[in-house]
Amino acid sequence: MGLRGTAFFVATTAGLWALRRLSAGPGGTDVATASGEPRQAVAHTVEPAGRARSTTSAGPADGEMRPWRELREHGLRVERGLRLFGSGVSRIMVEFEPPVQINNATMHVYGGFRIGAYSFLRTGTMRHVTSIGRYTSIGPGVILGEGEHPIEWLSLSPTVFDRNRWFFHPESKRLAPTIVRRRTRENAPSTPTGKVRIGNDVWIGANAIIRRGVTIGDGAIVAAGAFVNRDVPPYTIVGGLPARKIRDRFDPGLVKRLLAFRWWEFDARDLAGVPFERPGEALDEIARRERAGRARRTPPHHDTVILTQAGWTDLRHRHVTR
Repeated sequence: MGLRGTAFFVATTAGLWALRRLSAGPGGTDVATASGEPRQAVAHTVEPAGRARSTTSAGPADGEMRPWRELREHGLRVERGLRLFGSGVSRIMVEFEPPVQINNATMHVYGGFRIGAYSFLRTGTMRHVTSIGRYTSIGPGVILGEGEHPIEWLSLSPTVFDRNRWFFHPESKRLAPTIVRRRTRENAPSTPTGKVRIGNDVWIGANAIIRRGVTIGDGAIVAAGAFVNRDVPPYTIVGGLPARKIRDRFDPGLVKRLLAFRWWEFDARDLAGVPFERPGEALDEIARRERAGRARRTPPHHDTVILTQAGWTDLRHRHVTR
């Protein structure tokens, strides 16, 4: 295993089991957004591509906090285990297409992100993540886009590269600007940058680690316990430490059809009775319904909400005419 692959990984018995199985066949305040940049909460009215739609408020927009459980009626599940981390991060902006689940127990989140309809996470850590597609399933204990240490430097301690690491100690905080060195591609070439992007209809198993900057393609599977340090092509199964290709999910012809058809653009309400256990026939059936006007593609329509440790505020709905 190379130095880049060994710098950051975890091994689990569940991951080895999965390998064997799969090889067989408030307004006006700065918030952390999916891009990682601070943005004014009330001013966030960016329209995604698609049909014209309106933006309306569906909750308190004056800084009043409401309990997370009230978000369920708007198609967003957030449980008490949500923990917001990061320097200066006291609130995050989440862009979501209902229904989605962010957590069902302890989940550490360092910034805002975008998540598509019928996708869910359970527990773990989300740090440098920008987007999760539709119909995606993410198991417990995952680590997505965690920070890393510059392995070429004299010291691996964040004391020398993270000025906020000892923020709670007044003397260390005062001295940090004189000690900390800025990391760049030139002086820390093995430290990844960029954001994690996860496609549509992806399955990520328990305790998997996705390295910062990695993209997981549509329909891909990441085995439990895997350490993914490079992009995963669509409809590919990967696993191991570091993750390697196990096999393709389908033959190349079917994969080409799936990527061209993009079935996840349809709402689950239009897919009742589709024979998903027979992928080719399922695509044929959805195509027939679309031609007959009985199934329509749904363009992106992410609602936005501000989450804090105390609750939520500033919910904005994006309405789409189907």
